[in-house]
Amino acid sequence: MTPFYGPDTDSAKEGRVMAALIERSIMSKLGAANVRVAGIDETKQPVRSHEEARALGEKLGASVVVWGEAYTLKNETEIQPYFTLVQRKKDTAAGSRTRTAFDSRDQDPFAERREQASSVVHVQAEAPNQIELRKTSAEGVGEMVSRAALTCRSAPRPGAC
Repeated sequence: MTPFYGPDTDSAKEGRVMAALIERSIMSKLGAANVRVAGIDETKQPVRSHEEARALGEKLGASVVVWGEAYTLKNETEIQPYFTLVQRKKDTAAGSRTRTAFDSRDQDPFAERREQASSVVHVQAEAPNQIELRKTSAEGVGEMVSRAALTCRSAPRPGAC
């Protein structure tokens, strides 16, 4: 989980709030599964692409990296979460390389569906239930990430996720 990128102070603050809510949702869903969640206090910096997310995931040994963007202008906020699955290392035949990221013939399962899998969240500043709107959106993202993480964890063979 990384803080969501925001181009200005208000947007970055909004991105940290949403990332913290998603992190809390993931923790509540995966806590009993004995899964480690690297939160925004550990990752500290936002990532801006699937490539950066994969590199961070490889460094941390993560199966899934959640990242995103937040934009706040006047009385409106737009938040776009993204998911990047990080392929586990797998040993190949003797003398071959070890693959840690998706080869060109492999596809990041969320790369084509990232906007479908996690829709943009719009919040008006005057909305009376802003926190509840954010929590509901965070719960939806947390549910998808939890499923992806558990799927990767239970993959029958290394490199499946």
